[in-house]
Formats: sequence, structure tokens, C-alpha cells
Amino acid sequence: MTDPQHRKALAKAEFDAGGLEVLVNNASLLGLSPQPYLLDYPLDILEQVFRTNVFAPLALIQALKGVMKSGAHLINVTSDAAVEAYPGWGG
Repeated sequence: MTDPQHRKALAKAEFDAGGLEVLVNNASLLGLSPQPYLLDYPLDILEQVFRTNVFAPLALIQALKGVMKSGAHLINVTSDAAVEAYPGWGG
């Protein structure tokens, strides 16, 4: 989902299929394991995590907005870590 050309191809496929009714964003990237503290997290890897987990779903929604049918549903699957922090869950 981080590849703009892939998103463009998906939008074209949805257009050719007649439009989008449901989009499930479920792609993710954990990053390093075990998770380092943020002070020690290599920024290039943390950037990949954010690009995959935060920016890519939004970019996909933006790429598909022109093919979403009226009343289309967006489902964003996340981790329970978004609700409750875990010790050592740095990134």
C-alpha cells in the first residue's frame, strides 16, 4: 500500500469493476522486534512503520475516493496497542 503505482492500479481496477462498496485497511508493519525505546529507534525504520501504518491507509482512501459508491464503508483494522500501551512497545 505504500507504493503509489499500486494504489493507482487498485483505483483503476475498482473503476473497471463498477466502484467500491467496502474498503478494509488491514496492512501493517510492526518494525523492529523486540521494540526499542523511541530514543533508540532507528528513524529510517520508524519512518517505514509510520508510512505503512498511518500514511498508506489514508493515501489509499484518497486514491479510491473517486470510485467509492454512495454509502461506501471504510473499515480500519488496528491493534489493541492503540487502546492500551504496552511496556517496551516503543514504535
